Amino acid sequence: MTAMHRRAMYSRMRLARLLSYLFYGPAWLTFLAMGAATGGVALCTFDLFSIFRANFALLTTYGVMAIFDGGLLQLLQLIFWGYLGVACYFVFKGCLHGLIERVPTPPRDDR
Repeated sequence: MTAMHRRAMYSRMRLARLLSYLFYGPAWLTFLAMGAATGGVALCTFDLFSIFRANFALLTTYGVMAIFDGGLLQLLQLIFWGYLGVACYFVFKGCLHGLIERVPTPPRDDR
């Protein structure tokens, strides 16, 4: 195993430990992260569809000239914001799962 593979594996393990602590750690921290993730989803995806549509119309109307004027860069930025919004949503769902698992279930009466 090379040093680069060890560093990559260590960073993945650090991320997994951080997310595990965030989802299953103290409830107040999980709830706080859940609120921050909700804000992140709202911030990242606000009006994203209409901006995508306008960028697509720009690229299809003006073609290569729009690409040279930054239309392609804007499209890549919009894709990045979309994926960042999805990542925030996954953090939200992980926090939700971590909080719901803590709710005690009533004992079942199997008769």
